[in-house]
Amino acid sequence: MPEPPDVEVLRAVHEACAAGRAIQCVEVRDAGALHGVSARRLREALEGRRFTKAERHGKWLPARTGDAAPTR
Repeated sequence: MPEPPDVEVLRAVHEACAAGRAIQCVEVRDAGALHGVSARRLREALEGRRFTKAERHGKWLPARTGDAAPTR
């Protein structure tokens, strides 16, 4: 389990590298880690959306998403 300073570093990396970028593909490698959602439903819900920001909450780092990215 990462420690809070490590999580803060990951939050900063997300802010620099992922914020505002569209989610192109969701790959679930271990469906046993999902609770209350199927891999298919997670993929449908996230692909095409944009990351907005990550908010550290203790050792958790939930990454928020916004609206779907515009299609070309």
